[in-house]
Amino acid sequence: MRERTSRLIRPLLMLLSGKVSPNQLTLLGLVTSTASFLSFWYDYIVIGAILVLVTGFFDLLDGALARHTGEGSKWGAFLDSLVDRYTEIIIIAGISKFSTLGYLAITGSLLVSYSRSRAELEGVKCDVGLGSRPTRLLILGIVSPLPWGRDLSLIMVSIVAHSTALYRMFHTWSSLKNKRSSVVPMS
Repeated sequence: MRERTSRLIRPLLMLLSGKVSPNQLTLLGLVTSTASFLSFWYDYIVIGAILVLVTGFFDLLDGALARHTGEGSKWGAFLDSLVDRYTEIIIIAGISKFSTLGYLAITGSLLVSYSRSRAELEGVKCDVGLGSRPTRLLILGIVSPLPWGRDLSLIMVSIVAHSTALYRMFHTWSSLKNKRSSVVPMS
């Protein structure tokens, strides 16, 4: 899917090369997610939803531009990962206005990324499950402007995120059960 998407956006990447850095696109996603928060908070639902999709597009572009230009770095990867968490929290907080559903969606979203990171520290490739960040952003951007869409989008994100985190837990357990290693629990 990454290759197909890269082919589609290649003309845009060529246009952006040398004019904007991948890290600038990452930070622009933070700005658009904040604008999305404000739009949802003040009940401009359609604008908020569009800004969620724009945020997701910047997230797609930053990594693609880094690969295209060879400007990828460990710092850029770290910044992108951290800003991804912030943008999702900001967007969900705006949609939910800090409700219980928002809390469930945020915690599920964070556990999806944490479960992957922690599994990969143990040597297990763990990009399994349907609840990846692009999927969650699509749900938020498409479902939230529908009638009853705010709550429905948060319920959908909660379900897909928590089920993905649990699936990643099972995947990691099954991958590690045959390996002999001394695993030190991390808190």
